[in-house]
Amino acid sequence: MSDLANKVREANGNQSGAPPEGTAPAPWPNPPAVWWGQAPDGRKWLLLDSKLLDGEHILLVFEKRWLEEARQAHPGTVIYFPPEVEELKRVKDAPDTIKFLHRIKKTFGAWIVPSSREPAWR
Repeated sequence: MSDLANKVREANGNQSGAPPEGTAPAPWPNPPAVWWGQAPDGRKWLLLDSKLLDGEHILLVFEKRWLEEARQAHPGTVIYFPPEVEELKRVKDAPDTIKFLHRIKKTFGAWIVPSSREPAWR
């Protein structure tokens, strides 16, 4: 399991707090589907409090099959899938870039697709 997966597992206890108010635009129909390991402790998703994003909650959904359930449980929260987080690791030393990509996801309901493969919605 990657270091990121271990960090997510450690962050598991930080699930309190209400999601941000408002709703995001409808996302692309098919998020990235590749997964990098088993979800920690059989979880479907984790609600995380991001220090980088000034305390904004983000939702890490482990499998596409739980996407709608996660959206209903946390409306308006920006959703990430593990492949998107893995892609963000490429720019981990550029917090402004991560914030910019997050704003794009939030505004347009976009998915971050690894540059090494075709978009899942094609």
